[in-house]
Amino acid sequence: MKMVRSWIPVLAALVVTAAALASCAAPSGNEGTVAAPIDLGSAVTAAASHAGTVDVQGSSYYKATVTSGGAYTVTVTAMTYDADLVVYSDSSFSVEYGTSKNYGTTDESVSVSSAPGSTLYVKVSGADSTHGVSFTVTVK
Repeated sequence: MKMVRSWIPVLAALVVTAAALASCAAPSGNEGTVAAPIDLGSAVTAAASHAGTVDVQGSSYYKATVTSGGAYTVTVTAMTYDADLVVYSDSSFSVEYGTSKNYGTTDESVSVSSAPGSTLYVKVSGADSTHGVSFTVTVK
């Protein structure tokens, strides 16, 4: 009697493994640059949010112009892996308002006081050494 082998379980395992690997795919890259940050809004009155990504240990850059003076909070939430936040007062991203470097996927937050018409410059950096990060950055 000849034995017939079935490859169906092996193929099913390969399909499941491929699907699992695809769901772990890295985010699609860094966004913006120091010279050309992504504009979150030119007249932030209530809140400006953006779903962003950053590569493994890369950085993404954003800016938001506030319409009235006062207190604003910049947050990074819904992170898939660890990311850090720095808010700057200048377009060369060199004068810091504040930094947040919580461990893991704990929300990052920096509060600033800003004059009317000021622009906040935001850098989100991937802090995980093996994964890119998806996140939401908000200015309100």
